Amino acid sequence: MPESELTIAEQCFIHPPPRKGTFNTFKWDQSQKLHGDDVLPMGVADTDFPLCPVVKARFVEILDSYPFCVYQSAELDDRAYEAVSKWFGKHHGLKFERSRMRLLCSVCNCFVATVLSYTEVGDSVALCMPTYFCFKPHVERHGRVPLEIPLILDEDGRYCFDFPTIEELFAKDYALGAEKKIKLLVLCSPNNPTGTVWTCAELRKLDELCFKYDVHVIADEVHAPIVREGVEFVPFLSISPKCRHTWVSSPSKTWNMCSAQSAVVQCDTDDSVLKFGETLKLLATWGSNILGRMMLTAAYEVGESYRQELIKHIWKNMEIFCSKMESMGFVCPVPDSTFVVWCDGSVINEIITKKRKELKEGEEDTLPPLFEFQSVLDHARILSTSGPCFSWKDDCVRFNLATPMYNILEAIKRIEAVWGDIFL
Repeated sequence: MPESELTIAEQCFIHPPPRKGTFNTFKWDQSQKLHGDDVLPMGVADTDFPLCPVVKARFVEILDSYPFCVYQSAELDDRAYEAVSKWFGKHHGLKFERSRMRLLCSVCNCFVATVLSYTEVGDSVALCMPTYFCFKPHVERHGRVPLEIPLILDEDGRYCFDFPTIEELFAKDYALGAEKKIKLLVLCSPNNPTGTVWTCAELRKLDELCFKYDVHVIADEVHAPIVREGVEFVPFLSISPKCRHTWVSSPSKTWNMCSAQSAVVQCDTDDSVLKFGETLKLLATWGSNILGRMMLTAAYEVGESYRQELIKHIWKNMEIFCSKMESMGFVCPVPDSTFVVWCDGSVINEIITKKRKELKEGEEDTLPPLFEFQSVLDHARILSTSGPCFSWKDDCVRFNLATPMYNILEAIKRIEAVWGDIFL
């Protein structure tokens, strides 16, 4: 059947083109170069799905209409502003202050600019762990101190903010007056790697504490468009935060255009825009590249049908993978958001350790290795992302499930071959 006659689901999610050999990507080409051709890459957080054909066609249309490839301002052009405003207005009810919006190269670019704008060397940046693993090294790289505040599990196994600990740390620091060090808190919303979607009440409580103790919030909402059906995502801007804040999002994860290098930022005040602009000069960057700007515009203009199909495909993968993992004894709930799952093997490891201790002298040890990143790589030949990357336990692993179903089934087969018989 000609490609033009295939549905978006068939072209992009059921029978996508192979990833290997596509411009030397981190996820496939580099992973297999480092670890062998038989490794199944499920670590790097981009997807194995091609650029949406409708978005691609709109991008080409925009490119054809613009005869120049010259320096761009970080301010949004009319078309980009309209596309962003309409999409976020329709799906999240957001209204932006255009004069306070900027286009940058990436969420990380915005994060670094925010750290440099609102903290000094030696100041602390609060990180609610586990969280996106690039935040901590960026904080350390610029002479700031990561303040790691672990999330806690409620009775339903949901990761939540530890508000008493947050307030205790903030209050103790605030009492130092001019010597106060905690200047910034990073809100990963939805949370990567756990997939937690924060409630309105949680966000209001966080805002209340940050306002009370003068802590700036940077809200990274790059995974916000990828939320399963029936779950309400609450943008931080929608609660009209009282605390100082910076908001950033990008089409990079949803429409798989990470290399397009484009993210949209909303600052909270006119003074913040000026401060942010000065920081960008120090970083020798002025905004998004023009091709990234065009792709961002195209995605928000015509990418909705692709997003809806993506969500269907991701949660079909989630249901199958998580169900099988839980049947083997792993704690691997279906997340409310993102395309990654957070798998806890602590129960499995306790059983393996107990059985190994019970082996009689001279008895052959046929037990599997403890479940952790390295054993998943060495024995199941799956490249995941380790718990310690997120400042968490060794027996937690993040798997990226944004891949065709045949890779999900292959991953299950490999994991089952190593750990599937532990309860027998």
